[in-house]
Amino acid sequence: MPSPVLNRPAGNREALLEGALRCLQDQGYARTTARDIVAASGTNLGAIGYHFGSTERLLNRALLEGFERWFAELAQAAAEASDDAQPL
Repeated sequence: MPSPVLNRPAGNREALLEGALRCLQDQGYARTTARDIVAASGTNLGAIGYHFGSTERLLNRALLEGFERWFAELAQAAAEASDDAQPL
């Protein structure tokens, strides 16, 4: 049976990170459980321990990943705004 997650990344590690990011966005850090992440990622509980050691380490890595993505988008938007700026 196919995974219920659409556009799932290729590997379990990446799927867990994406699932954790979705859970963090939807529920926040304190309300996100390992089971929530597993459901969102289409993986299993053992994969969290194998790839990250603990749910806390996975959530912390997901937070860092989220900040890195946000910063990249911010930098891109600033660069585009700079390119579009009219000289004085």
